[in-house]
Amino acid sequence: RKNTDKLPPDKLPSQEVVRMLLREVRRPLDLPEGMAEGIQRRKMLIRLRDIAIVEALLSSGMRVGELVRLERGHLLYDVKGAMVKYGKGGKDREVLFSDRAWTAIQSYLRARHDGTQGRALASLPVFSRHDRGAGDRVLPLSTRSVQNTFVDLASRAGILERFHLTPHTLRHFFATEFLSETGDLALTQYALGHASPATTRIYAKTKREDYRRAHRRVFG
Repeated sequence: RKNTDKLPPDKLPSQEVVRMLLREVRRPLDLPEGMAEGIQRRKMLIRLRDIAIVEALLSSGMRVGELVRLERGHLLYDVKGAMVKYGKGGKDREVLFSDRAWTAIQSYLRARHDGTQGRALASLPVFSRHDRGAGDRVLPLSTRSVQNTFVDLASRAGILERFHLTPHTLRHFFATEFLSETGDLALTQYALGHASPATTRIYAKTKREDYRRAHRRVFG
């Protein structure tokens, strides 16, 4: 019988893998001279969007399916968070972002200049496509495109050969960090939007970073 009461170690990114991912996504653009202005703008928007996506997933624990369905009207400005409207099981829940994630989201949205669309701003996706096929339309991303972005970032950062990085592994990272810091299983369950505490309990047994820190304190 498959053991489902703990998260396999290969599903949890280390602090170092997360640092490598952040370093790569934040790398400044190196655009060749003479590149068309429209292409430059698309590349700039993709970079700002991808920074916002990584920071948002890291600090909120959202599922990638929830992230791509976020609309601008779901953002909660008073608490720097968002209302997840289409969560698993059809339950709405509030998620919070770190200051860095919130700043990244706002920088990206400002750069988009959505007001020219003629559509209600509140109904536009927070994270949109910037490929040539989308043109000037504000179209939502698919979960597959976010997954492909992670493969691309992991490949460029040199992560691929050491860890299978996906958007969902950042949810595992959030859960273990949050539980480690709070020691509160019920609060972690609430943060993740789990229906059952049994689902959350896998994170109580997977905190390798805590073990390593403790080991360094004792034997380092």
